[in-house]
Amino acid sequence: MLTIVSFRLLKMLETYKSKFFEVLLLSTCVKILLIPAYHSTDFEVHRNWLAIAHSLPLNRWYYDDTNEWTLDYPPLFAYFEWLLAKVAQHVDPEMLQLHNSNYVSKKLNIFNASRCLLEERYLLGCTVFATLLNLKHIYLYTAPAFGVYLLKFYCLDNKRSTFTSVLKLTIAGLVPFAISFGPFWQHLPQILSRLFPFRRGLTHAYWAPNFWALYNTADKVVAKALNISIAEKYTSGIVQNYEHSVLPSVRPLATFILTVAAMLPVLIKLLCYTTKSESKIMFLRSVVLCSLSSFLFGWHVHEKAILMSLIPFCFLFFVHAQDAKYAFLLSAAGYYSLFPLLFDSDLIVIRYSLYLAYMTFMDAQMLRFYKTPPIMNVWEDLYIDGFVLLPLYDHVISPAMSLNEKLPFLSLLLTSVYCSVGVLYVFVRYYLYALDLKFAFKQKGKRELSRMETKSRMKTQVKKKVKSLKEKLQ
Repeated sequence: MLTIVSFRLLKMLETYKSKFFEVLLLSTCVKILLIPAYHSTDFEVHRNWLAIAHSLPLNRWYYDDTNEWTLDYPPLFAYFEWLLAKVAQHVDPEMLQLHNSNYVSKKLNIFNASRCLLEERYLLGCTVFATLLNLKHIYLYTAPAFGVYLLKFYCLDNKRSTFTSVLKLTIAGLVPFAISFGPFWQHLPQILSRLFPFRRGLTHAYWAPNFWALYNTADKVVAKALNISIAEKYTSGIVQNYEHSVLPSVRPLATFILTVAAMLPVLIKLLCYTTKSESKIMFLRSVVLCSLSSFLFGWHVHEKAILMSLIPFCFLFFVHAQDAKYAFLLSAAGYYSLFPLLFDSDLIVIRYSLYLAYMTFMDAQMLRFYKTPPIMNVWEDLYIDGFVLLPLYDHVISPAMSLNEKLPFLSLLLTSVYCSVGVLYVFVRYYLYALDLKFAFKQKGKRELSRMETKSRMKTQVKKKVKSLKEKLQ
């Protein structure tokens, strides 16, 4: 199987390697064209962090609350902000004024857009996982998969001393933490309170499409049915702690236990039931499932965190048709769930165009690599078709009936809940697939092949190609 996958990937790289720089240039040009477009609160967030790193001594960085957007990323990222501030002072010194909240200028927009391009390359260059954690702690989502993989295939490798391997791995992992947190060792409690702000509440202002979005909705529906007064706090758009009206209120410990429990089966398979030949593919599947576990059951999850699952899923797209199918389904729900972040009317055409282009591209690649579009069952097809109804409500029904004024949160709730159903469905089905458990709906058209059948067919095809090649050489 791994040989076939490698062959496919090599063939794909040979086809596209000459196009790499053209694609890179095109994507960069698109980003540059979008510089004058709407910018989110992240611009002010990073402007304030630049100001903090530039204006205050190191021991005050994680205490400053002049602006509501306090520094809440790990120290290594704070050092990065400090370095960028050294450049920013020559571009527009006003952006570095600590009390200059919501400052906007053309120079600031260009600088922030440029730093976004720089960060992408910077993150891609950080090959050490501990360094990634110290740049952005959201990578904790995938840490269990990395930890188990290294434990199994490095520390417990019979060719190496387990003690020496564990020691080397520990040192390699602790060095970035020592560099990052060393200067702040007296302020660790304050830093941790910023990195893990449990007082912000179970869900974000706009609910990420996860299990808790469904839980919140169920609480509102049951309360309404029982004529119980509903707590409006978690639909107010304000980030804060709140109590549920009917269902038990959720605490951080409960989300932690659920997240760990959701990760355990795939981690056990990776540790105990994965051979060396299967390791890389199973590792990627573990990364996806661990990310989805954290996204679905974590505390105060941001909607953009779905990218932590979508991006590694892109690599699995070329492994097997079933991986590609679930990547397609998750992309449909996951990318649509980000639309509320692009609410400006000028971005409506852009967001739908990019979304449809990407989904069409995925469908075309399925045809190219597997000679078939994604094989969906009836419910999956109906779910994909349902994404036509959400824009219909947002842009036609809601304005026509003035529901956007009477029920301003309803549009966000519908998007969040509908996408949550898709994300949760992919999580369950893909989990069963990754664990080799049999559970399938009847497919439309031809029957879905099991992985054993697919592997057998691929081996047969390879043997035929090898035989044909030998005959030609003779």
